Amino acid sequence: MIWLLLLLAALQAPSAPSAPPTGLLAGQVVDAETGRGVPGAIVRLGPPLSLMGANGTATLRLDATTYGMRWVQADAQGRFVVRQVPNGSHVLAVTTSGYLLTAYDQQRPGGPPRPIVVDAAHAQHTGLVLKAWKYGAITGTVLDEAGEPAVGIDVRALRYELRSGRVSLVSAGTAETDDRGVYRISQLPPGDYAIAVPSITVTLPQSVAAASAEAAAAGRRAGNDGFALGAAVTSPVRPAGSDLVVLARSRRALAPTGAYQTMFFPAAASPADATRVTIRSGEERSGIDVRLNLVRTHSVSGVINGREQVPGNLVVSLLPAYAAAPGGPFAFETATTMAASDGRFEFLGVPEGDYEIRLLRVPPPVESMTPTSFQSGGQATTIFSVRPGETRAPSDPTWWATLPLPVSDRDVTDVSLQLRAGARVSGRIEFRGSAQPPKPQPNRPYYDVELFAADGRTLPDFTAARADASMRFTTMQYPPGRYVVGVQQAPAPWVLRSVTVNGRDALTAPFDLGATDIADVVVTFTDRATSLEGTVRATGAGASPSAIVVLFPADVQAWIANGMIQRALRTSAAEADGSFSMSNLLPGEYLIAALPADAPEDLQDPRTIVQLSRLATAVSVAEGERKSVRVTPVTIR
Repeated sequence: MIWLLLLLAALQAPSAPSAPPTGLLAGQVVDAETGRGVPGAIVRLGPPLSLMGANGTATLRLDATTYGMRWVQADAQGRFVVRQVPNGSHVLAVTTSGYLLTAYDQQRPGGPPRPIVVDAAHAQHTGLVLKAWKYGAITGTVLDEAGEPAVGIDVRALRYELRSGRVSLVSAGTAETDDRGVYRISQLPPGDYAIAVPSITVTLPQSVAAASAEAAAAGRRAGNDGFALGAAVTSPVRPAGSDLVVLARSRRALAPTGAYQTMFFPAAASPADATRVTIRSGEERSGIDVRLNLVRTHSVSGVINGREQVPGNLVVSLLPAYAAAPGGPFAFETATTMAASDGRFEFLGVPEGDYEIRLLRVPPPVESMTPTSFQSGGQATTIFSVRPGETRAPSDPTWWATLPLPVSDRDVTDVSLQLRAGARVSGRIEFRGSAQPPKPQPNRPYYDVELFAADGRTLPDFTAARADASMRFTTMQYPPGRYVVGVQQAPAPWVLRSVTVNGRDALTAPFDLGATDIADVVVTFTDRATSLEGTVRATGAGASPSAIVVLFPADVQAWIANGMIQRALRTSAAEADGSFSMSNLLPGEYLIAALPADAPEDLQDPRTIVQLSRLATAVSVAEGERKSVRVTPVTIR
């Protein structure tokens, strides 16, 4: 009752009138390719939001829904004015049909945006220029081995991106060929792409295939079979004398004498031999034709040892070597099948090549259910709803198995796949400082802990672990691999200081998780924030505007070898007077340099970092230190 009385008193107490917001933002939205104004562009205003990335780093998020609360429309020349902007930090973004979502001071698609600070000394910002990049498109024709149009075939655009220091292929768009064999993939950001025509077969018992088809026709999912078949997977093929059915996206993917293997433009069997397709802002590339290759196929069969430990169905996938390797395209399995109750499985229609058999069964998350009871028709009814933010890591085991497998000139039989349980990571969260440590509260993800693959791969269906009242946590089981630890930030003034496994850094360097649990992880927060500030100044001149300040570990080679974990890389856009700041740094030894804001260099490229390290200046920061430095602009040649 005391808190209620205090709340009522606070509501009834007179409050001092707040000053109306007086900030003003004015400028123009221009086409990044032509420099002309974008008529009618929608300019949105919102707060800078951070999103935890796949490698454990917090980056500024651009999300069209984020900036829907406040918006203005530009005039016929792309000019805009946003009035009555309150003091604070803001992101000014452009969301306009036909253009990418971009924000102020982005110099390239996907580049870092810069927040705009409105305060008493900088209430008005005029002359702002927001560059906007148009989507592009890629079109072409898919032909079969006879030169005839391949109808109803999936075609995918894979964007080349640098992640964790290596080139990765990331899905960017898909289309289906029409009755002429023609496809068109639109809404593509400028960049380099590989065009692929995947061939994926699914082998199922006839009973499961029939149940899935019936469920798809009725608009529901058929049980816990692990497949999302849907109505799009059609044309079942039943081999003679078998109780199995082979399904594919189109009948053309399954020929009587073999199968069409996955192909990359123009006629490559792997992405390493594919020809890159580059599109500029607003460009449409045509004539990107792919010819399918009909190859002999074989069957792969075997048994899963330990199958009796796992209830329900088990899905097994066969991945080509390039898809199983770090940076390979996601969801490019050559074949998928379902194991029988005795653990036996079989893949049909497998082309020759090097593969990896992979099985991963991740248990669903535990959700806190809130009961609500009511009377209806003289009967008591109780329904359960899930409280937002109360999803917890499951205690059930994660099952996995993997095995390299070459398929040459004959069927492969008697494959033995050993089912194994994953390993957990547990530990505690510590708060070191003079401030009062925060207390755990429901629906607030300050203490979520999870593992991220050190090579940048996405781990689907894994749930973060939430610390309990004693600030201890235990993750769900993960398969073996190299990981870094990701932790959600605590409320101010607390900042993340370190994460250790066996006393070694696990925040900016990966650790190896094997078959046994790890129980000595220590996550430490401190109230002694570490920061760096300074000025970018050209030699013998004044401030150097339009610069990006880059901070990265002094031990460059070790950082690159560890996968260039992005927590250790920081960037800051210099203000018009050359000033910049970086807050919440991890203490350590760094190199710092300033690049022109429109520099084309990609900071995910190890070659760029090595070149930059030769021009950068060494700087060290201790815990709780607020250091000031002067940085001279450099140019990578």
